[in-house]
Amino acid sequence: MVGDDGDTQGGQRASDNDVALGTDNADGEGAAEDAPRSNQSSFDAALERLPLKQPPLRAQQLIQFDASHRPYVAVDTGRFLCTLSVAQREHAVEDFYGKARREFEAAGIDDFTMVLTRIQPTGVNYPKLAHADPRGVRLTRAGRA
Repeated sequence: MVGDDGDTQGGQRASDNDVALGTDNADGEGAAEDAPRSNQSSFDAALERLPLKQPPLRAQQLIQFDASHRPYVAVDTGRFLCTLSVAQREHAVEDFYGKARREFEAAGIDDFTMVLTRIQPTGVNYPKLAHADPRGVRLTRAGRA
């Protein structure tokens, strides 16, 4: 993996076990129920409760690599970079991460971090726009562009 300003997932191709979650519903309402399905982990259930397509971040997709508690959250870069100021971007990521962290802590997961990336057609080289963890949100050079 390249450093925070190099911003790629090291050319790692998503494996068959990787998960990408999203909704097709424009208002961000997913088909998921609040209760996890019997074959679903508490992490997967928390992922499904995240506020996709809702302001201010309007996350479009969640990508999970293996059993990591660090999903990649994909956004439309045109909207994220062109319509939001740097301060608004930081606020949007902080807002989403705060909501997500509460969902994961309620599910008993205390090591949740996330990477913000762009929507892209292939499962390789996810560029980092921001990184969020309990210490805070850091926009990368690409996320500050």
